[in-house]
Amino acid sequence: MLRRYSDKTISCYRARLAHYRHWCHTRGYQTGTIRQTINALVFWAERSTGQAPDDRAAKQALRGFTETFNRTHPPAWRVAGRRSPRRRRATVPRPLGDGGERP
Repeated sequence: MLRRYSDKTISCYRARLAHYRHWCHTRGYQTGTIRQTINALVFWAERSTGQAPDDRAAKQALRGFTETFNRTHPPAWRVAGRRSPRRRRATVPRPLGDGGERP
């Protein structure tokens, strides 16, 4: 059974891959094996053979590499000396009890 991809999804995959390749090229990185590459290979394999290939082993290998890499390398924003790009969530003060102490 073939997976059905909408035109928007295919366009999104293409745009993401093009953006990633451009980003790697401008920074001197290789575009090695990534999840989107595996998804693209699955897409084209389905179209050429008529059946979906088993991609679990490839994705498991990628997951293992990513986990190991993330444990041994600090995030890029930290190496560059910048603050995290994620916004901090606003803290909501807890309500106080009758006497001003916390419940």
